[in-house]
Amino acid sequence: MMRIAALLAAPCLLCGAAAAGDHAAASLRVMPWITSPSHMDSVTKFAHKLSGVSFPHFSLSSAGGLINSTDRIDVGAAAQALGLETYPMVVTTDIVALRTLFASPEPFNKAAVAHVVRSNSTGLNIDCEGQRDTSRTISVL
Repeated sequence: MMRIAALLAAPCLLCGAAAAGDHAAASLRVMPWITSPSHMDSVTKFAHKLSGVSFPHFSLSSAGGLINSTDRIDVGAAAQALGLETYPMVVTTDIVALRTLFASPEPFNKAAVAHVVRSNSTGLNIDCEGQRDTSRTISVL
């Protein structure tokens, strides 16, 4: 996965160290977003420089609850075996679902906590992105 290699080989933007990945054990946390199970080869190679990984796992239902994503990949156990923190992603562009979630967060919270406990994940990566409309502007909450 060239993006991980390029990120870890680049100079640190925070302190100018030779490679950003040198700080993973200290103050800088490096957590790539894995978009394919095949990326685990690169994650394995650079695990000693990474803090954790994030990967698509859930979407929001129209009622604001968790549903399995169509882009779901299951690499949590493999990443945990490498000693990495895991952050399954909840990805949505559905503003109505987000508004529903914010109006009544308890069902989402219960499902999210249950998944984190069941999968021994470190937490969740919540990715709420704007939705493009026909005029090509970004809608916001």
